[in-house]
Amino acid sequence: MRRCDKCGSLDIQVAPSDNEEQYRPCDIRNGDPCISCRELSCVNLQISNVKDQLEKLLYKRRKLKTERNHEHDLMNSLPMELISYIFEFYVADMSTDNQWGSPMILSAVCQAWRKLVESTPVLWTYIQIFLSKSTVRINVDILTNHIHHSGRLPLSIKIRAEETKDDIYARMDIESRFTPFVEELCSCSDRWEVFDCEVVNGITWRRLRQHIDGALGAPILKTLRLWSPLSQPYLMHGESTSPSALSKPCPTSVSFRHMIPQYFDIDWSCVKRATATNIPGAAIFNVFALAEQATNCTFHVIDDISSNDTLNAKTTHSMITHLTVAFESSSSHTPMIRLFMFATLPSLQKLSVNLFFKLLPVDMLARFLKKSACPLRSLTLDNVGTKGYDDSYNSNVLINLFKAAPLLQDLAINCYPKDSLTLPCNDL
Repeated sequence: MRRCDKCGSLDIQVAPSDNEEQYRPCDIRNGDPCISCRELSCVNLQISNVKDQLEKLLYKRRKLKTERNHEHDLMNSLPMELISYIFEFYVADMSTDNQWGSPMILSAVCQAWRKLVESTPVLWTYIQIFLSKSTVRINVDILTNHIHHSGRLPLSIKIRAEETKDDIYARMDIESRFTPFVEELCSCSDRWEVFDCEVVNGITWRRLRQHIDGALGAPILKTLRLWSPLSQPYLMHGESTSPSALSKPCPTSVSFRHMIPQYFDIDWSCVKRATATNIPGAAIFNVFALAEQATNCTFHVIDDISSNDTLNAKTTHSMITHLTVAFESSSSHTPMIRLFMFATLPSLQKLSVNLFFKLLPVDMLARFLKKSACPLRSLTLDNVGTKGYDDSYNSNVLINLFKAAPLLQDLAINCYPKDSLTLPCNDL
């Protein structure tokens, strides 16, 4: 025997059903039921009594299991505040692959945990969404319930989408599936604190901004991450946006990949940390110009597509203290030379450069440091190319580099191939 998953009734093979009852009462024995019908009625009554008794036993069993779980729960002896704090650590892991996050996993353990989870709004402030072909309307209802449980607390949102073919039909399909989520998320955009979105096809920041402007804005947004797959180079050109009717989001941390920063419809005046991956070399200067208060910048250059108005634009950024740059753009030194030639960073304390096996223009780097007159204390050079270097790294060149950074304390040089370069330490 088993219990029905839908109605909860017991499934007993010999139990009477409405279909088994005769349409008319049995009266074949002078108006009285026959012997078989009387016996069948007695058996049905006995079965009904047994079912009632079994229901009582099952109810008692569930109650005893609840009591046992309560007695065996190691966290039962802890204060509720401490249990909630432990739960917070569990749901705070944004790297989990669970589509709807951890609160629902916790609430499925037992009734006591479910009540605690549903009455603790902070556990519902992490929202993760993965859009795929199987995304259906019911998931929007789950999202609505998730947002409801979070109360009025700030939200951290992470969106990932299944990449589709780059054609108009695929884009329309994923956009149509994404629209209900956008509308629901933007209904609470005034509580966004972290927004991490993998931009795929029709899911773009421009479309999100349109919904935000029509809703509540994003006044407390602190971290904005927008990532685009490499297979969609059209996003390299960005998307222009119309002026916002509401105040623009003012994040302190911005990360983006395969996009042009000047097309972001945000207020850059509060940005302290900027990370740009898979960008053209000129985008570095765009970030310098936009994020005037940034102190920590990380760039990964893969191409040298630049607009003519930024090729020779000299830039001085007085706030940057930490700069990490990787130059993966084929074999061209142009982005690297342009950075060292036209940028001046007087507050720079830590510089890390990944050359991707290209030769290091030491003289150019020394002139950059001397021009900046910065208090550089840490210099890291990764994947320094040595093929055909000749006298590129001789003692005189390196001495000029060190003279340009008199406060240097930490120096790390990693060559490729490994151990292919011996620095003239004795001469130094």
